[in-house]
Amino acid sequence: DRLAFAYFDIYQLKRPGAREDYSQELLEALESFRTEIQPEQANALKRAIMQGLPGSDEHFTEQQLLGLLGDYDRIPSERLRDNLISFLREVVPVAKEAGVSLAIHPDDPPYPLMGLPRVVSSANDLEAIFSAVGEKENGLCFCTGSLGAGKDNDLAAILEAYGERIHFLHLRNVLHEAEGNFRESSHLEGHVPMNEIVRRVLKLMKNRGISLPMRPDHGVLFDMEASSGAYPGYSLMGRMKGLAEIRGLEQGLLS
Repeated sequence: DRLAFAYFDIYQLKRPGAREDYSQELLEALESFRTEIQPEQANALKRAIMQGLPGSDEHFTEQQLLGLLGDYDRIPSERLRDNLISFLREVVPVAKEAGVSLAIHPDDPPYPLMGLPRVVSSANDLEAIFSAVGEKENGLCFCTGSLGAGKDNDLAAILEAYGERIHFLHLRNVLHEAEGNFRESSHLEGHVPMNEIVRRVLKLMKNRGISLPMRPDHGVLFDMEASSGAYPGYSLMGRMKGLAEIRGLEQGLLS
């Protein structure tokens, strides 16, 4: 929810210069949002964003998060991309010699948040990275959720264009909503054409003569696991449900 996130960024985190990253239209809508959001809703929003990384019990403080963001202060996307390419030019030949393939994960979500530059968000970004470092070991983690959150990303086209470079699969789904918002959805329901993606993945693996590693990635948090401390998206049962659905889709396409 971009409006809720802007509220956190500007009024809860109070990131310097945050207002400059949002459109005038969104800032105007934010004024109404400020007056309508209830204290318990605001607290829940803050807890959700500050809860830290999945698998960790540590929560960020405002000072910690602002400090981490400060590491990227005044680093535009162009410089970050140049730094990434310089790194890959040094590391990929060593990986190739060692028989190792690298698989970069796309930005999640594929647009800027809190002023952070984004350089792995679109087909154009991928082309810049792969054309600069041509070895196949310079590869992609094909995450349908991260790329799928960008409405302009054609996942099937990306799969076809860079199939030889895909070394790892993250399969999950998202639903696009109004105002550029999105939410994660069940693995087989959403705007990611999972049937077509899995069909193309099976063809790709057959052509390459390999079996690509895959994770079902995020899953729904069931009530019975909500008290276990599991993060939404990272609960055991939710991911097993997604794995079963994708495995069933795979078997159906193979039959």
